[in-house]
Parts: sequence; C-alpha cells; structure tokens
Amino acid sequence: MAESLGYDRKAVFDVGPAPWITALQSADDTLGGERRQVFLAFLMALALSNPSPGSELIFERAFEPLHSALATSRLSDQAYALLIRSLPSVSWWQQWDSCLRLCVGVVRSYQSQHLDENSFKRLTSDRALMNQIDSIRREKQREWDPFD
Repeated sequence: MAESLGYDRKAVFDVGPAPWITALQSADDTLGGERRQVFLAFLMALALSNPSPGSELIFERAFEPLHSALATSRLSDQAYALLIRSLPSVSWWQQWDSCLRLCVGVVRSYQSQHLDENSFKRLTSDRALMNQIDSIRREKQREWDPFD
C-alpha cells in the first residue's frame, strides 16, 4: 500500500502516521530485505515528521533495524534517501553521523510528545545502544528544560 501511494508524497505525510499505526497493530511482518528497509524507513520518516501518541509502535518496530543497517552501511539507497530527509540536524561536526541523528530524532519525538517511557525502554535490546539513547535523552532533557 505504501509503495503504491508513493513513499514520500506530501499528501501521505500530511495524513500522518495514524492510519499506519492502526494497520501495524494487526499486521504480520513478512517483508524482508530491501523492501522491508524501505518500508521501515518510510514509517520512521513519517513518525519523525509528525510524532504523536501511538507512534511508539513505529519507533519500536523500526528503530533498531534501521540503526543497525545505518551503523553497518547496509541501508539501501532508497531507504536512506527516505530516512535522511526526516532526521534532525545536529552540530555541524556531527552532521555526518546518521546513527546519531536517528537517535536524536527518536529521543526528541518521545520527549516532545511525552510518549510512553516503557516504550522508550523497548526501542532496542542492545544494551550499549540503549545506554547511548538514554544518554542523549538525559542530555537533551537538560538542554530543553533548564530548570530540571
């Protein structure tokens, strides 16, 4: 369905992630390879562009596989092109780090929309990666809340 609608059409992004969240709740994950990467990149771009309650499902399903593919330079060109436009900017000397930008985008989404803390803890089973995003979360929280 996403492929036929056009992954990065403005009209699709204007609708937001709600219809996709509803569909994912009962969908079986049977995609593999590049098609799965492109679909997960589409969902992540959608959720990062318009985070809202319920987006946790997208972040939980897409974050770890996309981060892993980025970290190992195995994300397909099409998936990368979809994802990179939705990643936030970071300091100019870190802008090259797509993994960091993905982590910052997810952290910002959870914090700005007050998404479920338990979901945040389910983003990855990789302890080092969880420590990294939790560190970003604590750092960004201090930046955004100077009275904390």
